[in-house]
Amino acid sequence: AGAVIMDPVVTGPGRAAGLVGSRPTGVSKLFGRVDLNYRTDLPGHLVLTGSFEYKGSAAATAAPIAHLGGRQLMVDPFWTIDIGTRQTIQINKTTLGVRMILRDILDKAGWHVSAPDVLFPTHRRSLLINVTADF
Repeated sequence: AGAVIMDPVVTGPGRAAGLVGSRPTGVSKLFGRVDLNYRTDLPGHLVLTGSFEYKGSAAATAAPIAHLGGRQLMVDPFWTIDIGTRQTIQINKTTLGVRMILRDILDKAGWHVSAPDVLFPTHRRSLLINVTADF
């Protein structure tokens, strides 16, 4: 589990001239993540996993927008819940590690800000399966 709480601000000549807003683009004041693991006694050392992630609102634009009252455009906060499993499987002399994750089980839609005025949708519900072999 972990969280980052901060109050980032933009400073410098561009801010003093009113060319950029007070919030850095794409940076949330609050980010938190909790990961849970439950190891079972089932064959292959089956582990059940889960995670909860929260990302607070973030500025989507660097410049203030007049029709927003001189404020920056903000993306809404969003959270996701993932569930999954981890298991090892022995096949002759080879050990397989299998990891399955159902990401964003509630299919929450959100936006990720990668740069000023650049947005792309967050991951939607999806199934990720990784298999590794140790031989």
